[in-house]
Amino acid sequence: MKKIIAIAIIALLLGGTTYGAYAWWDSLQQETDGTLEIGYGVRLELDSVLKDSRALVPAGSFYAAYEADYTTEYVFEYTLSLEEPLKEGMLADLNIDITNFVLGSYLEGFNSATSVVSISVNNLVETANGSWVLENAFTSTNNTVTITVTLTLANNGADFASAYALVAGKTPTFDISFLVVNASSSEAPVNPLV
Repeated sequence: MKKIIAIAIIALLLGGTTYGAYAWWDSLQQETDGTLEIGYGVRLELDSVLKDSRALVPAGSFYAAYEADYTTEYVFEYTLSLEEPLKEGMLADLNIDITNFVLGSYLEGFNSATSVVSISVNNLVETANGSWVLENAFTSTNNTVTITVTLTLANNGADFASAYALVAGKTPTFDISFLVVNASSSEAPVNPLV
């Protein structure tokens, strides 16, 4: 009987320790500074997580002045750091792709002449293909880059009201991926074997 009680106490202690360690690790993970490490040739894919609960409205609208409940832009921020710093003279581009974009029942995508949704990455607005390239994002002296994705509504004419009805009060979701591409390194000698 004493052996059974001793085994039960040890099992409870071990289970409590495991749970306590997990709870500590979980809180540690939640308190990170938001910097993600990325290596060469590996595509880092993330789900978008919106931290803003306000409703998205067009700039210049009546509701835009009520900042407690409405916003004219949703902002997603990602900080990327290279796993291995670049050598002297090396440069690396950062390719960014947004896919699986959903905002309510709006199906027209973004960044086209007829869409009501505009997405910029570090203030660069590209065409509707959802791809951006930040040239020389990483250098031998700059190992970290912050990516700011901004989603706004664009009033594109007569159909805006019906298009806005499809997105009003909805939260956007999308997948975003990052890929580091070595843009250039120290120039190779003309005759490398001489």
